[in-house]
Amino acid sequence: MTAVALRETAGLGFEIQTRLSAVDRYNAWIAQQFLPYAGERVLDVGCAIGNITRHFLDRELVVGIDVAADFVAAISQRFAEFPNFHCEQWNVADVRVRVLAEDRIDTIVCANVLEHVEDDGLALTNMRAILRGGGRLLLLVPAHPFLFGTMDEADEHFRRYTAATLADRVGIAGFQVERLYPMNALGVVAWFVNGKLLRRRLIPSTQYGLYNRLVPALARAERTILRPPVGLSLVCIARTSETEAA
Repeated sequence: MTAVALRETAGLGFEIQTRLSAVDRYNAWIAQQFLPYAGERVLDVGCAIGNITRHFLDRELVVGIDVAADFVAAISQRFAEFPNFHCEQWNVADVRVRVLAEDRIDTIVCANVLEHVEDDGLALTNMRAILRGGGRLLLLVPAHPFLFGTMDEADEHFRRYTAATLADRVGIAGFQVERLYPMNALGVVAWFVNGKLLRRRLIPSTQYGLYNRLVPALARAERTILRPPVGLSLVCIARTSETEAA
């Protein structure tokens, strides 16, 4: 299956996104990594049902794209009341997606999406072509290849990243990395137990609820006490050159 053909319907991904919608504090924690760097014209790549998108709806323009028609329909209905939002069906690994440069995008959000794309280098190059000069790419990807297990397979992940491989791919695509750091140390344990030891395909809903209650304390600890050396995810803030044509 090619990257362009990947996941035209949401399948199990819809159930995963629905469960993730219940962990609103976790989604807000992810958004908090991005909001200080976001401009006014935002493209959310792989927006799904809008669990992260919703945090940017106060911006001038928000464009969502996803390869799955089910997701495009769901998010379009969810945010129908927002005139500054629209969603289109695109695969970020298709060069035709570069037409979105016409929207003068200054920020691309891509949270837990790049691992779904077989040709992640092409996806990053396309995002680079869409962004205006001085624009920012705000990335969140799963970390630690050793954690790859049944839950990654169920959600159609091609890979998990190390900081070095992510920085290399982002740099090759033409971005300058501003920040790159791990996030969500406790999640490493949960993912290892569920996906490697118990070989589950989905995290139980009860665990999502417990984790959501713990998020404020976890976020505060990682922000104010000690940035952990490891985390379930990697956050990358990258930028295009200011000298490029706007």
